[in-house]
Amino acid sequence: ILAHRVKHAPLGRVAVVEGPLRARTVTIGGKVRGPVRGEERVEILCGGSVAGDLSAACVVLAAGSEHHGQIDISD
Repeated sequence: ILAHRVKHAPLGRVAVVEGPLRARTVTIGGKVRGPVRGEERVEILCGGSVAGDLSAACVVLAAGSEHHGQIDISD
């Protein structure tokens, strides 16, 4: 997932990613430390956390999620 561009990057509750992540849509249920870029959408689920900047046309932070960084919402 880290080195390749993928269409959808679903990360479950036990997933831990260190480094940049990029896909058309990203759904995070685990932990990410690094920038996340979704070409269309980034969603952090309840229990998910990101320590890094988020960038997408649509960013969704569920109740109970954590985010530490900046958010850029643009097309």
